[in-house]
Amino acid sequence: MLEGGLTQTARTFLTAWHSVVSSRDFARLPDLLAEDVELRAPLYWKPRQGRDTVARLIAGVGISFGPVHYERQWVSVDELALEFRTTIDDLEVKGIDLITLDETGRIKNIEVMLRPPNALAALRVKMEALLAAGAN
Repeated sequence: MLEGGLTQTARTFLTAWHSVVSSRDFARLPDLLAEDVELRAPLYWKPRQGRDTVARLIAGVGISFGPVHYERQWVSVDELALEFRTTIDDLEVKGIDLITLDETGRIKNIEVMLRPPNALAALRVKMEALLAAGAN
């Protein structure tokens, strides 16, 4: 462990994650995902799996969001909770990313929670349009 309870693996991952999110360089997402990554998100009833699918969905969310500001983070070895705020159009959004890293420091599980419900509805509309247009 390093100071503050962060392992080097978690520290390296967080640096890369925050860089991708802040730069909106979503082409770098696959490098952060395990091949068999699983995404649980409020937009989908069932988990989504696989690096390409999850990267496309996370990129779509990133495109739909305004700037993302991480407010707090909790880390316990390979488990992370990242609290953030953003906007979707004129709606204020709060969310949490619950992330589990694999032994190589890539995301093997990510669960996303968002509030308020009207922001989730707005995100659904944006994501449907992006996916229909084939954006990633």
